[in-house]
Amino acid sequence: MKILIVGKSFPYKGGVAAFNERLAMQLMQEGHEVVIYTYSFIYSFLAGSVSDRFNDNDKPIDDIIIKQKINNFNPLEWEKVIAEIKKEQFELIIYGYADIASTLCISYMSNRLKKMAIEVAVIHNVEIDRPFEGIKKMAMTMMIKQLDGFISMSNKVTEELKPFNKKHRPVIFSPHPIYDLFGKGTDKKLALLQLGLNPNYQYVLFFGAIKESKGLDLLIEAFADERVRQLPIKLLVVGDFNNNKEFYTDIMYENRLKNDIIFVDEYVPNHVVSLYFSACSIVGQPYREVNQSGILQVAYHFDKPILITNIAQCGINIPNQKVGYVINPNTTEIADSLVDFFVNKREEEMVNNVKIEKKKFMWNNMTEAIYSLYQTAKAYKNTRLI
Repeated sequence: MKILIVGKSFPYKGGVAAFNERLAMQLMQEGHEVVIYTYSFIYSFLAGSVSDRFNDNDKPIDDIIIKQKINNFNPLEWEKVIAEIKKEQFELIIYGYADIASTLCISYMSNRLKKMAIEVAVIHNVEIDRPFEGIKKMAMTMMIKQLDGFISMSNKVTEELKPFNKKHRPVIFSPHPIYDLFGKGTDKKLALLQLGLNPNYQYVLFFGAIKESKGLDLLIEAFADERVRQLPIKLLVVGDFNNNKEFYTDIMYENRLKNDIIFVDEYVPNHVVSLYFSACSIVGQPYREVNQSGILQVAYHFDKPILITNIAQCGINIPNQKVGYVINPNTTEIADSLVDFFVNKREEEMVNNVKIEKKKFMWNNMTEAIYSLYQTAKAYKNTRLI
């Protein structure tokens, strides 16, 4: 099958770009011809910003054709892209939807291309917030109306999608696959040496772009618990702070934790990700709010236990006390879990369990869901055209 993916990819950085590239790689491995059309410029008055999260440290996955063609703010450019796409005669178009900035562009493109191909979207989240809440809802409804079906990676997103899916197009749930495009893990001692970290300590890793919803402040405050202070552990915080670093450093200083926390305030290129995950003993992600967790899937790839908020609402069951800890987002439960993990030396046991659990999140499960959606949407579309 000839497949087009529309969405963020190289040279943009971040989880959505990585997801689209890895999806393309999987589809190609399964025998399909795949092209990615990504953005040359991203801006939306609804989002209120220009995306400048460019990836200067990596290169695209070998053999993937990526065309940086879409200016999502300039409708005059959309027709040129549409004309080019029509020449290639794709059978399936997959839109990677992750933020409100792309709604109008996707709406227009999908409307103009609907006679050529089945058009589905992988929905990472349904972001409707203020300001412009009413306009955003209208834009979302317009986009959803144009598409033939949807892949949702969490039950929460499935529920949030319902008010906009007025034509009752098919929705299939498929959990976020493991992020296995960061290479193999490294021996822990070697990773610590390469990162210049003291091997006399064990490390809790918080990884990814820093946002209030991810609960880093709770994790820092848990390190102030007297029981945790007695442990030979440090918190390793790795990711972009987006100008809010002072909030977290203030918490660190207020709790006298300067010697217990290491901040790496930068985007980590793909080829370095494995070092940080290999160096840690457990990954900490105490989300306040979550649709689905890409970091969970990176941790699974590197066989790392995880301390995470209960995300069962997303349709993802994480076996508590087996592959890590499923907690409520509060400092006491975080501290309790850290004490149990390190005092009772549970790392080896949990690593072995992770190796089994992660088999549920292979990429072929995602592509099988896409194929199923394609067939369902195609049959549904044909009945509409009769």
